[in-house]
Amino acid sequence: MIASCLVPLSAAAGELELGAHIGPTFPFYKQAFEFDPGVLAGLPANVSVQQQDTFRLDARGGLALGASASYQFSPWLGLEARLDTADVRVRITGARYLIRVDLPTPLPDLASELDLSSGDADLHRIHPVSLNLRARTAGRTRVGASAGLSYLPSFRFVIAQGVRLQPREPLPLPATTARVTLPAEALPAQKDQGRLGFNAGAFVQVGVGERLALVADGRYFHFRRQTLFWGNPEIEPRLPVVEQTIVEEIAGRLDPAEFNPTFFQLTAGLALRF
Repeated sequence: MIASCLVPLSAAAGELELGAHIGPTFPFYKQAFEFDPGVLAGLPANVSVQQQDTFRLDARGGLALGASASYQFSPWLGLEARLDTADVRVRITGARYLIRVDLPTPLPDLASELDLSSGDADLHRIHPVSLNLRARTAGRTRVGASAGLSYLPSFRFVIAQGVRLQPREPLPLPATTARVTLPAEALPAQKDQGRLGFNAGAFVQVGVGERLALVADGRYFHFRRQTLFWGNPEIEPRLPVVEQTIVEEIAGRLDPAEFNPTFFQLTAGLALRF
């Protein structure tokens, strides 16, 4: 009787399993990044700039995709290799600047408003690679958990937003528009910018036939905060000299952004056993 119970358990050892999954991500960086460039230099003495508000970048979760391969070297324990990709959606709230140019008497002073409008930011999908120790039960319905080390490759972040220049005084002339693209990148060579982290999760498998199973998985990924360093802006088409200088000064004075790549994901998928 004991031998008959051990047969299915011994058969489970040495099992190879390939899986694929998809689901939403829930990031742990709901904070907004606020940028205040302060006093803008590089402008003529007769030009003043009054900042109306600040940039805000609000990060939200997107879609997680991934694949896994695991090998059960005993009935309950195995090794798991994972490749996960997490998408991030970022919404930009722009800033407005009131620009005044003091001209000699009797010429009237000039005033215009520079509006860095709302836009979108593209954080290239992050691709954590993980190697885990995995434990699970046997049977048609299997419950398990896995945890281990994760590695996060470098990633880039690109802001794209519109710029609208509206003259206000003395004549309401037509507005001028342009497009600003501003890249940022996390540099692993910086101090405390290591790429190693960890992941831990639990899953449920329900067998469908002899080799196929439905899988539901909840998983937490933790990494160190990464510092995003801003690159040079691209403005197309070029703005008038003063406004062009203001936009370049704003971009050049932005402090590095602290980005938290830690997130939780809930996924569902299929597993194929061999």
